[in-house]
Amino acid sequence: MVLVAYGRAWRDHPRQRSTVLDVLDGYGLAVYSMDVSPTVGASAAAVRPDVERLTRRFRDTLEFLRASRDQERSRIGAIGVDEAVAPVLQCAARTDELLSAVVCFDGRHSLPTDQLENVRAPTLLIVGGEDLCGIAINRLAMQHLKCSKRLEIIPGANSSFDSPGAIETVGHLAGTWFATHLSHGRAY
Repeated sequence: MVLVAYGRAWRDHPRQRSTVLDVLDGYGLAVYSMDVSPTVGASAAAVRPDVERLTRRFRDTLEFLRASRDQERSRIGAIGVDEAVAPVLQCAARTDELLSAVVCFDGRHSLPTDQLENVRAPTLLIVGGEDLCGIAINRLAMQHLKCSKRLEIIPGANSSFDSPGAIETVGHLAGTWFATHLSHGRAY
């Protein structure tokens, strides 16, 4: 099972969202998605992501899915996209028993290095080759992650992965990561 958490950028690009979800479905994964962004018309203060609140919401959703599907012993993966990257990584750092694999892309995490060091789930970071700021942030994160990890840089892709074939590549990288780490990962 994989829970995909995303924010405003993906809400505004349903084709990208559906493409990744379709690719993951092709890997035989049960996929659920949640929009963590504020509702339309939210105040300016609500537009800034509250990482703590989003982390609790994401964790609560994971726990609900596990309980409702009788998944106590199954492996669960998570994808964090755009503003959901930090909450997914923070959840992985704080609740080791909930996540067996993590994929993050199209986001700028803002976690302190000690939290990144606490992530134990195998973590795949994906960034576009034209996103120089994203590459720098993800390379720094790689230095602090102590788990099994990999950084994939997609040549020619920008931070939105809207170049031809880029979003499909993201889906296949994530699908392969989960196929590997959810079938052979830890069971709780």
